[in-house]
Amino acid sequence: MCPRLAAMAQLDPTFTHQPLDACADAALAAATEAGAQWADVRVTTVAARHMHLRDGTVDSSLVESTTGVGVRVIAAGAWGFAATSDVAPAAAAAAARRAVAMATATSALVNRPVTLAPEPVHTGSWIAPYDRDPVEVPDAEVVAVLAEWSATLADHPQVDHATASFSAARECLFYADTAGTRTSQQRVRCHPEATAIAITPGGFEDMTTTLP
Repeated sequence: MCPRLAAMAQLDPTFTHQPLDACADAALAAATEAGAQWADVRVTTVAARHMHLRDGTVDSSLVESTTGVGVRVIAAGAWGFAATSDVAPAAAAAAARRAVAMATATSALVNRPVTLAPEPVHTGSWIAPYDRDPVEVPDAEVVAVLAEWSATLADHPQVDHATASFSAARECLFYADTAGTRTSQQRVRCHPEATAIAITPGGFEDMTTTLP
């Protein structure tokens, strides 16, 4: 990561290790106590936004944030999975016990017990480089760009309607397992799109492009 981008890309301040460590500790301890030979925990937080314009006018706008905890275990030689939207330690521990129960219940169907390949313990954080967090760009700026694209499309004589949209997300993932690995990573992604619509004697025709 180049120094300039490293300075711009920052970990989501709400994605802090203290509550995530407590969540992971509770889940891993509960899984082990319930009989798991292996367990890992993933806590994912996604902040997302979407803006859509039709013929240069805002048609819809959405900002949302979701969090989920996934627990994966190996117990009695079988995989078990469970999830919850609650990051509280008690909820994570309950999910871990459900995952172990699932693995135990399905172990009779396993022809060969699950074994994992050797993997070193990893610790640290990784943040994908970016100049600007697309989730935090002001609405007015997004609308201005989308309106400009819409106007360019509408200027063509064969275009009857134009739509333009922008979707963006910031994804944070915290991972911990019983081997000692504990990592966090963050990435951002965005998807701008414009569509030209023509009304012809044969019906509607459209062409969509993803813009840089």
